[in-house]
Amino acid sequence: LHILGDTALHLCICKELFDMYPNASAGDLHLLRTCAISDDVLAYVTIKNEICNFLYDNEAAQTLLLKSEIKKSDELGIATWASKNGWFLEGGAKEFNRRWHSDRWTSQYSSTKKIMEPRYAGLVGGRLLGHKSKLPDKLTDDLSFSLKAVIGAFVFAHGLDKMWCCFLPIFKELMMFSPEELRTELNEFSPLCSNYQKGRTCDILESYLSKRTEY
Repeated sequence: LHILGDTALHLCICKELFDMYPNASAGDLHLLRTCAISDDVLAYVTIKNEICNFLYDNEAAQTLLLKSEIKKSDELGIATWASKNGWFLEGGAKEFNRRWHSDRWTSQYSSTKKIMEPRYAGLVGGRLLGHKSKLPDKLTDDLSFSLKAVIGAFVFAHGLDKMWCCFLPIFKELMMFSPEELRTELNEFSPLCSNYQKGRTCDILESYLSKRTEY
């Protein structure tokens, strides 16, 4: 189930990102994917969405330590948001809602215009806020492994498309930053944002994209 979930998650994330940024280079897509599904990210969203409540003893030492780190990062993020009108980017919470309810997301998955608030205050650029390096494996491995296994079970039971309809809302907030925004606006928060250089789009892909826009 873990292998199936890992593959399915990568496929769905990569397709989503390519549809959003069809002119992205390989370096761009590596950056976007890493910021959406690094081990730190998967452990964080598993805790924040309370998926861990059905999988682990919440009083276990490693779980409590991870929750403590998440709490510290969330507090830093909330303080940062307060100085930026409610989000990491200019425009704050209003800009977050504009992106959340963009035509692409709305037409594909929902027609509602409910006001949404960003939830992942302690997570930016694939890292917990305040952490310049990856969290220790002992804090994230079990949770990231288990989340992928859960995703694999969904795929096995319901198919890829239905799985993604269920899990997209969990990952949607993590895909709202463009490669340029990650490298310029969020670079101060996460070293990952400067680890992946833009590079160049391959000639074959450039040719395909130019022909696609002619029709």
